[in-house]
Amino acid sequence: MRRSKTILLIILVLLGFKVSKAQYLSTFTAVQIGAEVELSIVVAAGNTCNGMNILRSPDGINYSEIGNIAGICGSTSEDVKYSWTDTDPLRNSVNYYRIDLITLGYSLPVTVFYLHFDKSPVLMYPNPVTSNSNVYLNIGRNDVFDVLIYSVEGRLVKSISGVRGNHFMISAEDFIPGMYKFRVISSRGYSAEHNFIVN
Repeated sequence: MRRSKTILLIILVLLGFKVSKAQYLSTFTAVQIGAEVELSIVVAAGNTCNGMNILRSPDGINYSEIGNIAGICGSTSEDVKYSWTDTDPLRNSVNYYRIDLITLGYSLPVTVFYLHFDKSPVLMYPNPVTSNSNVYLNIGRNDVFDVLIYSVEGRLVKSISGVRGNHFMISAEDFIPGMYKFRVISSRGYSAEHNFIVN
């Protein structure tokens, strides 16, 4: 009986260490601001570390160090906030970030889809469309627009009216596999076209 209690205590202690790693940070967020991604990191009170390494991944599996915050971090008595800016995020894709707190372990990952329009008025991800695809427009967030979707032969196959904002979705289940073109016309005179494929 005593042996089973000892084993149970060891298992609980090991599980406790694994669970508590995520609690070293009270906040960890990633937000796109203009052409950069701002990371906000708050080390929870009662935790200190000897520097932090900023890690980024294109797939949530393979991380590389892209920066660090040097020196003693955290406090034994209060939450301490840090920020770090990724000035060269991965364009038009999901950026996964983790913090290596060195002596405390790794944070849980946070993600942000970084939009970079460059000279294109439209971003579509993914293209080809296999299930759902996000379409982002380089227009004001308060614009109202109509979407007209044409087959490769030029036949109107779908229209969406009164869309608000700078984002809409295209679902593969609404189309047979093939090539399409959509045209966006806003209430303020903005228009754009983009080709896409449905698998």
